[in-house]
Amino acid sequence: MSTPMQSVTGLDINLFALEREFGTPNFILSESRLKQNLSEFVRFTGSAERVFFPVKANPALPVLTLLASAGCGADCSSPHEVQLATLAGVPFSRILYTSPVTDLDFALKLLTAGAAVVIDNEEDLFDIDRRLAALESPPTGRILVRVNPDFPIRYGKKADYQTLTAHAAESSKFGIAAEALVDITARLRLRISGLHLHVGTQMDRLEPFEDALTHLHKWADALRAQGHPVELLDLGGGLGIPFGPEDHFPNASEFADRLLPFRRTDIYHYAVEPGHALIGNAVSLLTELVKIKPSRGKRWGVANVGTDTLAKVTLLRWQHRVFAQDRELPWQGNDILAGPLCFAGDVLLHETDLGELATGTPLLISSTGAYCGALSNRFNGRLAAGMLVQGLDGKVRRAQDPENGLLEPAIQGFAWASLGETSSRPMGDEALLGEDLVREFYRLGSPYLWHLAAADQYKITEVRSPRTGLYELKILTRSAVNFVSAPFSLRLVGDAAIMAALHHAGITQKTKPVWGRTVLLECRDQIASGGILDCRLELSPIHHHPGSENRKVWVRFELDHKKFVGHLEMVL
Repeated sequence: MSTPMQSVTGLDINLFALEREFGTPNFILSESRLKQNLSEFVRFTGSAERVFFPVKANPALPVLTLLASAGCGADCSSPHEVQLATLAGVPFSRILYTSPVTDLDFALKLLTAGAAVVIDNEEDLFDIDRRLAALESPPTGRILVRVNPDFPIRYGKKADYQTLTAHAAESSKFGIAAEALVDITARLRLRISGLHLHVGTQMDRLEPFEDALTHLHKWADALRAQGHPVELLDLGGGLGIPFGPEDHFPNASEFADRLLPFRRTDIYHYAVEPGHALIGNAVSLLTELVKIKPSRGKRWGVANVGTDTLAKVTLLRWQHRVFAQDRELPWQGNDILAGPLCFAGDVLLHETDLGELATGTPLLISSTGAYCGALSNRFNGRLAAGMLVQGLDGKVRRAQDPENGLLEPAIQGFAWASLGETSSRPMGDEALLGEDLVREFYRLGSPYLWHLAAADQYKITEVRSPRTGLYELKILTRSAVNFVSAPFSLRLVGDAAIMAALHHAGITQKTKPVWGRTVLLECRDQIASGGILDCRLELSPIHHHPGSENRKVWVRFELDHKKFVGHLEMVL
């Protein structure tokens, strides 16, 4: 029999055991809940490839990879989101590119690669019409038009946040006005393959989806009469989910049941772009109480996450259900659950009862899969949480590390010498210049790197590939010193990664250079030389950038059981 926590989160876990093994905070993805949600939308679309997951809702690669392996498509709003989706294994044929500020150069490359592009406004539509007319042959991708409806779309229950989420309102910036659509499409040379309409976010009733589908049929019939081969109707996303115990929303199963009778499958295919309703309740956030502060008759429980990770919760006051191992925290009481930030609005539960919970108690915040990690920020020096996955076998595994502070843009992008002289060395005539400075450098340098490193040798003695994209090697090392230096490790990892990348790409003979563009190396402990070294390489799917002949692959490597870890970006 499932516990209340399991029925809400889809997770059958021991919070104390996970806290000890993985620490906090960490998102936890339920693979079974995600696939269950997906199956309901597939009942409506008829195929997983027409479920376009909006990458903006949760750009975590563990999420994207599971959806890609299940056959899903991806709704992308930028070149970076397209890169994430293709890295996760989504082919261009299942990419849908849509943005209110469409990059038309990029859109043309995507169309050539076989992706679908949604055009959002009249100016871009005629611009891409001219560009396509200049091509010798039309690209294989499809063009859809986003429509701003001419009928009202209303929520069932009013809430303050709806001014931010009513994407189909007549006053919104999205789409071509429905009343102008037929006149505009009559003047096009290009052929429209589909129509798109997005009702909004956190929709709490199904009537707007019924109305949207009815009107999409009407507009599509009119465009087909003009000669446009409209065959794909995209209902977008917007189906809401409950966050609190008193919230009521139609679920994905009810969505499919209600809309199935409206389909006209003899003429049209149907697509959806569920965000909250697909991933929202499939991810929870493991946190812990780091402080309990009595103040004026109240107790403040302070968790180690707040607006840095849950801006949607604190700023929009979308309170989520919070569980200790054996009970749910109530939404009434004289206590408060807050985040750790220097911000008065950093509150997770405004009224609750902490009971006997003590500092260090792990907590699980439900339904954090959509627009939580995606909106995380570095306020107060906080870094993004990692992600765990509970697989179909019930085991919980680390799928994504927490953010590394050294990779923060503020550190990566800073020019350390840009603020003028910071050294205590005297300037002017007393400064060491020319040959004097060279001699000083040589006195400070490493004889190993100058002379002895040239004698470092390695030999790959064993290679295993237990699954696609994973290579496990044993490497015999020999060095003039008794440790494997960072430069030596990059030589042997770089060479192994080149071989693995070429093999991964199906290339049987190296005929041109492989370019290593980016290297990130973290040395956590010393590695002894003179023996067999274990090397593990995990490779991303081969990424074909649209419009370029180059192919990229990202390699995550581990040496000697994670004593050295890092990443390589390679161009084949």
